[in-house]
Amino acid sequence: GTIPTEVGLLTSLEKMFLSKAHVTGTLPTELGRMVSLVQLNLRENDLQGTIPIELEQLHNLNVLLLSGNPRLTGAPPDLCNLTRYELDSFMDCSCCTKTQDGVR
Repeated sequence: GTIPTEVGLLTSLEKMFLSKAHVTGTLPTELGRMVSLVQLNLRENDLQGTIPIELEQLHNLNVLLLSGNPRLTGAPPDLCNLTRYELDSFMDCSCCTKTQDGVR
């Protein structure tokens, strides 16, 4: 299934793990309203489209895992507070001091 736009109502949710959950469709911009989110794991699904810039509003987010979604395109938003991220090889994080495993 898809991630519903109502996900943005979950403003107290801290962790979202939907790895290998057969999630399809696009990432809703409403993810940017989940202001308490610390970890977002959407690896190994069938997501498509671009990564919403609204994720920049997630100032508490420190883990973003999006690898294994070959139809997901574009660069991730500027999330320099991330300590760990996994992206497919065609994506690139704009934070110059971070490496893919979070080691500086």
